[in-house]
Amino acid sequence: MKIQWSEGRGFPTLIKGGAMGIVGGVPVYAAGVSHPWRETELCWAFDSVVQDWVPIRPLPLGRCYTSGATVGDGLIIVGGRKSTKEGFVSLEDAWLLRRTGDDWQWSELPNLTQRRAEGTVTAVRNLAVCVGGGEWERKYGGAFTANDVTIAEALNLDNLQAGWINLGEPLFSPRVGCAAAAVDGCVYLFGGYNCWLDERNERHLEYFNQTFRYECSANRWTEVSPMPVKLSGHKAVAFADRYIILMGGVVRFSLLGQELQYQTMKVDSKRGVLLGEYSDLVWVYDTQTDSYDLLAGRMPHGHNDLRACIKKDTIYVVGGENCDATTSNTTNTLMIGEIDEIAM
Repeated sequence: MKIQWSEGRGFPTLIKGGAMGIVGGVPVYAAGVSHPWRETELCWAFDSVVQDWVPIRPLPLGRCYTSGATVGDGLIIVGGRKSTKEGFVSLEDAWLLRRTGDDWQWSELPNLTQRRAEGTVTAVRNLAVCVGGGEWERKYGGAFTANDVTIAEALNLDNLQAGWINLGEPLFSPRVGCAAAAVDGCVYLFGGYNCWLDERNERHLEYFNQTFRYECSANRWTEVSPMPVKLSGHKAVAFADRYIILMGGVVRFSLLGQELQYQTMKVDSKRGVLLGEYSDLVWVYDTQTDSYDLLAGRMPHGHNDLRACIKKDTIYVVGGENCDATTSNTTNTLMIGEIDEIAM
C-alpha cells in the first residue's frame, strides 16, 4: 500500500484527545484538550470546497480523551475525561451527531455500563462496540489506570431501549490508549497500555503489542498476530473492508534487551523552535493474511493521542500531542493521506 501525505490548512485550535468521524459525508472533529488548557465542547466540520474548518453545533458537555467513530451517517462519542472540583473523572455518557442539510444535531444515547476514558469505540454497521478505557491516575498524572474497566459493551443504534449490552470480560488484560477498527463484521483491537500503583504506592506501566479480533455475531474474542512494536495513543482506520491503517502514537521496541521509545524532532519554522514528536510511522494490518507491513512513507508529523477518520480513500488526521509545554503539548496540524496504490 502507498499513501501520499500532505498538510492541509491548520485546525482552528491547538487540540488533542478529541473524537473524529464522518457525518453526512463530512469529516468532523469534536471535543478534546485545547490550548490554553481546556476540555472543550467545540466541534468543527471540514469544508472540502474551501479547504477549511467551520464551527458547528457544540457537544453538550466538553471533555477530552474521549472515543469516537463513524456509525452510519453520524458520529458517536462515548465517555472521556472531565475536570471537576474533586479532580478528573471519567464519564459514562454517549452522544450521536447527525446532519440534516445545514442543521447539525446532537442526541443523547444511553449511558455506558462502566465509566471510561481513553478507551475506544468502533462501529460494525449500526452496532457500536466499546472496549478499554479507565480512570486518570491522580498521584503521578500523565496516564490512565484501566483495572476498573472490566468489560466490553455494545449498543445497537436500531434498538436504543436495550441500552449498552454487557459483552463480558475480554480474554485480555485491561488497557487504555488502544485503537480499533472494524472489517468484515469483526472489530480488531491494537496495543495500548495499563498503569497501576503497587502496595508501596509506586507506579508501574505495561505496554502491549497484542492484537485481538472480536467476532460480533459469535460474541467471541481471538488473539491474532501481534504488532511488530508496542503501540499506544495511536489511531486506526479501516480501508477496503480488508486493511487497517495504524498511525501515530507512542512506539516502543526492544533492542539488545532494552525497551526503547521511538521519537522524532521537527522544526516549527513559524516560531523557530525545535519540537519533540512521537511516531510518524504508518503500519498496515492485512486482516486476510494476518500480517503487518511498515509503509515507506511517513506522516508529516508524529503525534500521540491524534484523531483520524477515513472517507473512501482519503484519511484525515487532526492534532495530537507533541512535546511542547508552551502549547499544553497540543498541535493544530491537519494531515491528509491519499491511498493511491495497493500492492501487498
